Amino acid sequence: MKKLIPSTFIVSLLLIIFSSCDDDTIVGSGLLEGESLNIQFTDTFSVVAKTIFGDSVLVHSPSTGNSTFLLGEVDDINVFGKSSSEIFLQLGVQFGVPDFGEGTLDSMVLVMKLDSSGFYGDEFSSHDISVFLTNSLEETDTIYSNDDIVYLPGNVGSRFYSSISATDSVELMDYKNDSLIVSYPQIRIPIEQGYAESVFMDTLNNSVDSTIRDLVNGFYLMDETMNSMIGLDLSFFSNVDTSNRLVVYYRDENDEKQEYRYYLGGAIGNVFDFETSGTDAENAVDDEMIGESMLYLSSMGEFAVELDLSSVLERQDELLNFAELEFTVAESPIYDTELYPPTPSLLASFRNDEGELEVIEDIVISYTSVFGGSLEEVSDNGMILKKYKMNVTSFVKALIDDPSYHSSLILTSLNPSQTPARTILYGQGHSTYPLRFKLAFTTP
Repeated sequence: MKKLIPSTFIVSLLLIIFSSCDDDTIVGSGLLEGESLNIQFTDTFSVVAKTIFGDSVLVHSPSTGNSTFLLGEVDDINVFGKSSSEIFLQLGVQFGVPDFGEGTLDSMVLVMKLDSSGFYGDEFSSHDISVFLTNSLEETDTIYSNDDIVYLPGNVGSRFYSSISATDSVELMDYKNDSLIVSYPQIRIPIEQGYAESVFMDTLNNSVDSTIRDLVNGFYLMDETMNSMIGLDLSFFSNVDTSNRLVVYYRDENDEKQEYRYYLGGAIGNVFDFETSGTDAENAVDDEMIGESMLYLSSMGEFAVELDLSSVLERQDELLNFAELEFTVAESPIYDTELYPPTPSLLASFRNDEGELEVIEDIVISYTSVFGGSLEEVSDNGMILKKYKMNVTSFVKALIDDPSYHSSLILTSLNPSQTPARTILYGQGHSTYPLRFKLAFTTP
């Protein structure tokens, strides 16, 4: 079957039709001068939808890099359960080789820049952050969120915060000038003096990245908190400009105050863990009956949504002009979307022949400008609803042209390792705000 790629005008026209019609519609003559369009709109095709367990998430590889890294836990108990995140990272030598010589160590502090996009849950919760050593990291490794990163018992640093704000600047004492300065939002974790002394004294292993990583292979961060996740901006650029660093405060052989900053680099990523037994989301896994009313999707690779679109094969003899999926977010006091706001953007993929998720062609061609997938607020009969709309035209065209093509879409969070957000969507059987599969065909 020949594919028909709609013009910009036709796409715009169809979007107007979709927003104004609920029944099958024929758009006749008079729309284009000298032309007649016979386009039929429908949103009555069935979609078999269900919640599924998500895949583990790629958190580190030599060729990719994240910007936001999550630390803490979110626990909404009955709905999604507990999701926790810990961080591993390495050190590097930058801006000259440290020469501690005959100096004397004052202190050593791990400094990391906060990132508001990773904050989720109870913003007033306390955080008890501990730093452990790990000896199993290699910068060249490909690491997934469920890989086991071994860390050594006994922390080498810790700090308790009664709360952490991603927007409040901090007032610090400038070590060398003994004056107060205002700096960006950050956490600062002092390293235990005995361990800091051992690093400070081992000058031979402080010359290049490889040797400092022989001495300190990496750090592993854990956070004891109650229903609160924070985000750290450990991106390449923040590390290069020394926003993130291990700072050594010391006095040289002349008793002058000095600082040396190891940058944070190498292998940086997260380890995710979930406790979901007995939750609404886990009970919905692979249950198409529950999927008729509710669908559960969360970031960090916990839960995803699978949609079977094979019902479109009933119209193989017609030319598809446009296909769109529309979802409404389920909002209820029991879901507390103020405390747990929905995922900002969704991604649509299919499982390829190797069993891996591959984004659909609609995203590859246009990224999100045409595909959509972002959360938006829509007014409906005086109600403000939150919706996601996804243009899946190319994917559905491929399925119609070749019934052996992948008929199932997998919905996940965009950038799943960088946000802890979760979303509950109404299924196609919801009485008021059902999942809508909107199609427009050119009839023969």
